[in-house]
Parts: sequence; structure tokens; C-alpha cells
Amino acid sequence: GNTVSVIDLASLTVTKTITVAENPADVVRAPGGSLYVVCAGSYGDFGNPDDDTPAQLVVIDPLNDVVLDSVMVGGHAFRMAIGSDGTGYVVGESNVVQIDTQNRILLGTFAAGVFYGVGVDEASGEVYLSDPRDYVSPGRVLVYSPNGTLRDEFEAGLIPGRFAFNQ
Repeated sequence: GNTVSVIDLASLTVTKTITVAENPADVVRAPGGSLYVVCAGSYGDFGNPDDDTPAQLVVIDPLNDVVLDSVMVGGHAFRMAIGSDGTGYVVGESNVVQIDTQNRILLGTFAAGVFYGVGVDEASGEVYLSDPRDYVSPGRVLVYSPNGTLRDEFEAGLIPGRFAFNQ
């Protein structure tokens, strides 16, 4: 689809539907309160990449439930994490790109490779990326400094995908 629903938690009813780009896959709150919706794009005919639509980030103002902007990412993105400094990291098909969420611009590739998840440790600013490897053996987690230097890696469980930090 191409919508995000606003739900009243008291009544569990949809109060508004916001049109975004194709295939919303993740939602992350940026410093300042804006919501970033990762829209993966469409695959069209799965065997024909020429009819795909690219991934983009759609920025929503949650106070007024309106779209503020969008940032083209390309490829097919599906996960995002944003650090306390406002730098966003978006997992795509073959890399992780950085986004300046304050100015809403794509900064470029942060790390090349196939990753399944991303997290940012708010205390250190370190970026954690999960590598699913072959999807049947244990995956691994790679830890990067905020400037993109690989600092550490360790084995994780099968298809590691999400991170939680105990601050």
C-alpha cells in the first residue's frame, strides 16, 4: 500500500489516513518530533527491476498529521534508525546510507554490504548493523563509530534484526 493510519488509542479507531510513498516498512521518530516513514518502493514484476519504484523517506508532522517532505533513497530500503544528533541510517539492499534529518538530505553510503537491521546507541553514537549472513546460520553484528570506522563485530542469533539499548 501507500498509507499510514493514525489511530486513537483510547477508542482503537483510525482517525486519519496519510498517503505516503509505496510500501511503508518502518517508522522512526527524529529529534524534534518528526516521523520518518521508510517506504521500500514497489517491485512491480519481481523479475524485472526496470519497473520498480525507488525507496524514499516520507517525513510526517505528527502534531498535524501531514506530510512535510520526502527524501529519495533509491533501491529498496526497509529499516531505519536515527541517532540523538539527528543522523539517520537507512538499510537498503546492498548498503546503509546516511541521512541528515534536520536538513532532510541524503549524505551518502555509510557502509556497504547486505544488512538486516540497524540501531544507534544514543550514549556513544555507535551504529550497530546486523548481518544475516546466509539466513540459516548465526548472523553477526558489526559496530561502527559515528564516522564509519568498523570498531567491533560479534556473532548473534539467527537473522538478527532489531536493537534495544539499555541507557
